[in-house]
Order: sequence, then structure tokens, then C-alpha cells
Amino acid sequence: MLGHGTTITFDSGFFASILSLQWTGIERAAVPATHFGTTGGKAFQPADLTDAGELVVEIHHDPDEVPPLGSAAETVTITWPEGTPATQSFSGQVIVTGSAAEPSGGTSSGS
Repeated sequence: MLGHGTTITFDSGFFASILSLQWTGIERAAVPATHFGTTGGKAFQPADLTDAGELVVEIHHDPDEVPPLGSAAETVTITWPEGTPATQSFSGQVIVTGSAAEPSGGTSSGS
């Protein structure tokens, strides 16, 4: 559960309060390394590159401010204010946005 007041900020200036956050986690693929000389089962080795995963964030924002859908990757910062304030910054971009069916608007889900 996220702390009260957790926020997400984009370098472009877009800012929102976070309602929920799901991260798929870091993944490193297993690359097949089997060759004609392999005995027993298939062989695999870890890939050189990792995949940072996908962050899905449900937010509440000012309906007059449009999430930066279609913008280039930028620095995104999540701030957890409770206890000892903590932040996590990374390069990312909004690739999907939707809207909850609420008359007041302002709630979106995206990744």
C-alpha cells in the first residue's frame, strides 16, 4: 500500500497524486546457449541486458493538465513523503492513458 501523499512528477512539469502503483520488476532473459557439443539438457546463459519492466500507475490529477502521452522519454520521479521521505527517479514516458468514468474527471491509469 502506498503512503498518503505519494506523487509522480515528470520533467515536463506534469504532476499527479498516486492512487495505486504496480511494477512488473526487473527481468534478465535466459539466452539459449545449447550447441552440438552440449550433453544432457539445454544450456542457457543470462542475457547481457536487463529489462526494467513496466510501471502501471493510477493517478489523480488536475483535469486541466493533460498527461504527457506521446512525449519523448523524460525523467520521472516518484516521491513517498511518509516517514523518511524517499524518491526514485528513472527515465520513462507515458505510453497508455485512460480515464475513469467519473463526472469530475482527473483520474487516469497509465503505464
